[in-house]
Amino acid sequence: MIGNAHRGEISAGTGHKIPLPVILTLSLLGAFGAGPLHAGGNVQIVCAFNSSNCDAGEIVNAAWSDLAVPVRWWMNDAGAQNNSNQGGAALAPGDVEAELEAAFAAWETLAESEISFQDMGMVPDSGVNLDGLNLIYWSNSDLGPNTLATTSWFILTADFLVTDSNRDLDGDGQEDLARDIYPDNTLLPAATIFDTDIAFNSGNFDWSLVPDPTLDICDVRAVTAHEAGHFTASARSAGA
Repeated sequence: MIGNAHRGEISAGTGHKIPLPVILTLSLLGAFGAGPLHAGGNVQIVCAFNSSNCDAGEIVNAAWSDLAVPVRWWMNDAGAQNNSNQGGAALAPGDVEAELEAAFAAWETLAESEISFQDMGMVPDSGVNLDGLNLIYWSNSDLGPNTLATTSWFILTADFLVTDSNRDLDGDGQEDLARDIYPDNTLLPAATIFDTDIAFNSGNFDWSLVPDPTLDICDVRAVTAHEAGHFTASARSAGA
């Protein structure tokens, strides 16, 4: 997947300006098929300016900064809400969170994997937002009727020097680059991922903690394992 960013500008702290981060979204349709996990097919962006790792117009693979590993994630505290459209059973948020943890752990154990994750617990936040939270949530209305889940990335399209005054990338008054991850004077190269959100469809599908043969009742762990591949910046995982 390639994202081409031509967006508004923000001050980069180095005296020049860079484009706002590109926002990319990849959807998983209802024809999802579970299978062995594998890495590959990286998410890519087009560099907006000459940067430390690419020239303007060059396509480059997106990746998390080493400083951000283990990559933190949070789950909306409602869990798999509204879980009765297709005859599904109510799921305790803690049980759903445990399935998410198991899915991320499956990626950590791959021989070729160089990434790890950290469960930061539950929060009331919801939606795809540039907010410093790598959020996993269920929505009744954010996804199309045939879409099981989507992963959205926020990715820099040019070098960005982090300073005390430019951590709020979208001007909403909330810092988007955590101080304990990115100290002042950290240079983040183009194609750095710094925020990712996963949305699951609870409006058209129900969810289960174990595989269920019922049409439109989906296994939380299996679908999360698929989306976790995208979370790592792989545009292709099993069943994609």
